[in-house]
Amino acid sequence: MVRTGIAQWLRGRRPSIAGRALFTFALVLGVIVPSVAAAQDSGATEPSLLGNFTVVISIPDVQRDIANGPALYGRWQITFRADGSYGADRADLVGELISGTFVVDGDQVTVTDDSGLLSCSNGSIIGNLPDAATGVYRWNRTDDRLSMVPVADDCAGRRILFSTRQLTGYAPCATQPLALNVAASPEAQASPVAGTPDTMTPEAGSSPVANSSAEAAIDELLSQMTSCWATGQPEYFLPLMTARFRAEFLQSSSGTTDPIAELATLMASTPFVWQRTGDVELTDETNAVALVRQAVNNQEDFVRYAFALEDGEWRWNGAG
Repeated sequence: MVRTGIAQWLRGRRPSIAGRALFTFALVLGVIVPSVAAAQDSGATEPSLLGNFTVVISIPDVQRDIANGPALYGRWQITFRADGSYGADRADLVGELISGTFVVDGDQVTVTDDSGLLSCSNGSIIGNLPDAATGVYRWNRTDDRLSMVPVADDCAGRRILFSTRQLTGYAPCATQPLALNVAASPEAQASPVAGTPDTMTPEAGSSPVANSSAEAAIDELLSQMTSCWATGQPEYFLPLMTARFRAEFLQSSSGTTDPIAELATLMASTPFVWQRTGDVELTDETNAVALVRQAVNNQEDFVRYAFALEDGEWRWNGAG
């Protein structure tokens, strides 16, 4: 469970602003809104299965007796195309590992694998299950989140990919990697931003709603946080924080602790998804707050996050 994992990471760290900020990340300091399933607007356009989605499969998700199970570990891109074809590839490999076709009938979709190293038509994957190439799922889409529940599928690998957790909209990680020796050094705090998570929470009703360009930029930031976290490489995720918050985030209580290595372990084992669910409120020209959906596995919380404009880019600045 993510709360336990981060609690273990924080064990031995001295109490500080950094510790409180990190707890906000997963223990949800601040305003928590009960999880409520989003209802579809009866007057809205019917949702479509078509799109480009992603899911992260971690080691605990895969049973040991599944053929080629370790090949499922990692971040996947799953695409349902308008021509009725679909494909799946892993982010760290080149080319599709699974390709096939699909047919939608109401809230059910029938998927048939045709080819690929991890295809359910591949005898080395399915063994003596000749009918495993085809599976049936019940699907439901809300915005860019896609849920798929198995109705009938003998292919264990496909069940893991499709139904371990919700699929979310895919966006490639586009950050420039940060030199990790710089990220962990005290000099990383040399460019502080106005305000801190402890001081910049606005009084109720006192903050103007941000304009559309700021909202779009923060939405893109949250999308990049999700995508870059899924790489499992801290050097791609850390640049999405302000320099000040990044330094606080990485502070440790002893010289023997390697916070970057611990962060990499957490990234590899715990898939996070971030998505804005409330208005962006400006506290001044360079600082903002917004309610963010923070999901891991099948658990979600709603957390007030702070953002700051630094070097012309909006970045995560801890708790709001």
